[in-house]
Amino acid sequence: SGDDRMELFRNLESLPEDARQLLSRAEVSLRYGIIHCGRLEKWLQKFVRDVMSPIIGGDCVKAFANSATLEEQREQLASWPMDILEEPCTRHLSGDTQSKEGRSAAQLKYVPLDSNEVGKAMWKNTVNVFRTVPMRGNIYCQWMLLGAPSLAEVDQCVCGDKDTEEQLLPPYLHLESFDKLRRLVDRVEVVTDSLENFLERKQKFSKANLSDVFEYMSEEASDVLFTKLAGCCKPGGRVAFWNLLADRCPREGKSPSFRRLAELSDRLTAADRFTYKAFHVVELS
Repeated sequence: SGDDRMELFRNLESLPEDARQLLSRAEVSLRYGIIHCGRLEKWLQKFVRDVMSPIIGGDCVKAFANSATLEEQREQLASWPMDILEEPCTRHLSGDTQSKEGRSAAQLKYVPLDSNEVGKAMWKNTVNVFRTVPMRGNIYCQWMLLGAPSLAEVDQCVCGDKDTEEQLLPPYLHLESFDKLRRLVDRVEVVTDSLENFLERKQKFSKANLSDVFEYMSEEASDVLFTKLAGCCKPGGRVAFWNLLADRCPREGKSPSFRRLAELSDRLTAADRFTYKAFHVVELS
């Protein structure tokens, strides 16, 4: 629980004093995590607070986020003035605004779209998610639309309110997850190095989750990395990753060792709970 985490923090004898002073001012984060603290998350919450809410109203945003069913959610969405929302939303989601406020310009270097086209693509993806993905029980969209939960709401989770817990907290902060994660903590290795250097000294692996790392590379650099991954991957091993604005996947003739598992990849894309363009799972032949 949040109280347990605070007690653990207070009893950490080896914590440097400057770190202790810093963390002592962050009780909210210690109680229920830091999912809301990132640059990207703050930019998304600004999108809702300063762009959407003044146009459709904060109460409408809350009602939409708390829709009991997907049908009710679509009814709420149908009442929004999309013709008025489109221009300011597209501007906030544009490449220029993302680079200044939400993401690094390096993350958009290889995106084959100009700034305004990036905004249009992101707004189109967002509206599609609003139409097709239930907001209720989706912590990613809940936190984007409503912001971080209050301590009072978190206390409901601590007191055993399962519905509130699943609505507000990421799975790793669910009470039932604590012992499981504690047993696995020794398997975590923190590495600060390039992926290419890491692969050169890494033993064979059977699976890898690489987020959207290929989107931040040229197609040629992606080909080289797929080749290195093939050299480190066991036969039948799988690599999972996703695309947002730039299409990346092993190219025929460039990374022949991997084959895309189309049915699985498409099923994962359809089950996505946020605005990603496509999930990919590739397997070493």
